[in-house]
Amino acid sequence: MINWKKQFQPQILQRGQSLYQRHLIKNFVKTRTGLKATVIGNQAYRVSVTKIEHDHLQMTCDCPYFQAGHNCKHLAAVLYQSDLGNTIATPYTAAPIERPKHVHSVPGQVIIDFFDQVAGGDAEAYYQFEQLFFHTSPQNKFRTPVIDHRSFWRTFKQAKPALRPLIVAKFMPIIKHHLASIQSQQQLTAAFDLTTKFYLSLIQSPCDNTSYDIMEAANKYSTGWLSIYKNADDDLQAHMFTWLCDYAAKLPWMIMAPLQDLLFEYHIYNHPHELQMKLAVIDNRLAQLQQINYDSPSMLQTWPIEWVRYRVTTMEILNPSLSAIKLFCETYQDNPVVMDYFLNTCRSQNNRTMALNYLNLGVQTALDQHNQTDISYAEWLLKRFDKFWDGKIKLE
Repeated sequence: MINWKKQFQPQILQRGQSLYQRHLIKNFVKTRTGLKATVIGNQAYRVSVTKIEHDHLQMTCDCPYFQAGHNCKHLAAVLYQSDLGNTIATPYTAAPIERPKHVHSVPGQVIIDFFDQVAGGDAEAYYQFEQLFFHTSPQNKFRTPVIDHRSFWRTFKQAKPALRPLIVAKFMPIIKHHLASIQSQQQLTAAFDLTTKFYLSLIQSPCDNTSYDIMEAANKYSTGWLSIYKNADDDLQAHMFTWLCDYAAKLPWMIMAPLQDLLFEYHIYNHPHELQMKLAVIDNRLAQLQQINYDSPSMLQTWPIEWVRYRVTTMEILNPSLSAIKLFCETYQDNPVVMDYFLNTCRSQNNRTMALNYLNLGVQTALDQHNQTDISYAEWLLKRFDKFWDGKIKLE
């Protein structure tokens, strides 16, 4: 009999045995030359084992872990099935991590193993997260961190660069899974801070920021942070808002989406002082967008439109004075959303003079160009004003 176990890491053997014990091997076929089966993990994986020589097996599995060059738990599970057949499996009990006396002594391999589980979409990563990050003390029944975060991040940075965005994308669902069991705001704050560190690691990622993994991470963190916000107290919500405003002003554009969602799309930060801070963030970003030229990719050219819309929406809620919005509305007068907002505000405050002056600025700019297109634009401006004041302007 081939000693196949020596080709697997001990923790992989343990997980393979647990898959076998939980009856997660389907369509098992054993022939004179090999084995075939489907193993149910986070999804169904196809496994094939062929005997080549007396002491060597050719093994394949379509899971990410095997594709990365490692013999996986799915292969081990099928080999356990072959050895043990239909014998009655002992009931499965998840084996806990051996708790060291000092958190700093958590073996690096345990952390690496956790990252492999996360990247592979392994359901056991949820259990391992609980074991690594929170431990219930029998004395006080409060859960305390087990792992030293410095060693955790040191190990993460040693992971394969191409693997990091995948780990980041799949980590947020694990956090969301544990939200219901988090027992204190301190733990919830720690969970949020952990996710922000993961997300910021995308900045150092060598991958294309438009890659699928990056975009998947952005989508998951948007909804994940919203879930944390809904469970947070006032202090944590304020902590989140400060972090969002800080990084919304300086993160690379391509990974901004979750921060934009939290600040502007979900309409959850609407106190006057929060709205003022949001206006400052928007103005900072609009100033940066002045650097973008017409040779930029089309996606970049749409960002000014998006951020102008954010400012208009924020001003509508804040309801500032006409004098406070005048400069912005004159700067972006060629944007119909801005123009409509300014004219609506003038009409609501019955300030017809400021509305006429605002439109006159656009008319004069158009007429100064001395071409029919801009003259038509000037006429359109006057008609727009006429619409807002119920047909009281007669156009010559």
